[in-house]
Formats: sequence, structure tokens, C-alpha cells
Amino acid sequence: MAEHLVGPLIIPLAIAPLYTFLARQFYVTLPSELADAARVDGLGEFGIFFRIMTPLIKPALVTIGVFQIEAAWNSFLWPLIVTNSDELRPLQVGLAIFSQDPLNVQWPYLMAGATLATLPMIVLFIFAQRRFVEGMASAGLKG
Repeated sequence: MAEHLVGPLIIPLAIAPLYTFLARQFYVTLPSELADAARVDGLGEFGIFFRIMTPLIKPALVTIGVFQIEAAWNSFLWPLIVTNSDELRPLQVGLAIFSQDPLNVQWPYLMAGATLATLPMIVLFIFAQRRFVEGMASAGLKG
């Protein structure tokens, strides 16, 4: 019965106008001569898009992926609204339980949980750091 709520948790976070705009800006900065050369070689428009242009914007796609994963991981209000069972709620909503009573905050558990909630994002950034930095640096250099 709780499986039908996974869609409302994922779908709204998968679509973000800011990231669509970011990807578009990277595509616009690519030289049009690449597409022209691919057309001369007989490649169709979808082939040009997926086989020529998309591999060239991997840093932007990694940057978008890191931002999207971080937004989904740190979301608090939306999962609290759309879920009605504790099994589907993310860790950040669970951490709020430790600070519900202002006179009896369970600081050791809250700090341990906050540390555990931070670790996956640090690991993700370490693995994606090279592409992430390339994407951020090239976003500032292309004009």
C-alpha cells in the first residue's frame, strides 16, 4: 500500500527548470560545425544530439546530477507532505524527531544522525569532484 507514494517523492524532484536551462546553455555553447560535420557524414538529428553533443556536456550533466541528488537527499517539507508512513520518509524528516521537544533535545542522537546524513553527500562529491569542478569552471568560461 505504501509503494504508490514513491512516485510523488521522486517525480517532482526529477524535473527542474533551472537544470533544463543549465543544460541548454551548455548545448548552445557547443560549436555548430560539429553538427554540420555529423550531418555530412550522414548522422540524423537524434544521433547528433545523443552521440556527438551529449558526450561533450558530461561535466554539466554530472553537475546537474549532483545538484539533483543533493536536493532529493536534503528535501524535508515535500516528503513530509506526501508521505504518511515512517518507512518512506527520508533521514532528514527522521532527524526532526530528535528535536521535537525543545526541553529534551537528544543531542547525541541528533548529531550522530546529522553526521550520517552528511556522509553520503561527501562521498558523492568526492567521486564526482573532477567532473563537477570542470562543469562549474567551464560554465564561467564559455561566453
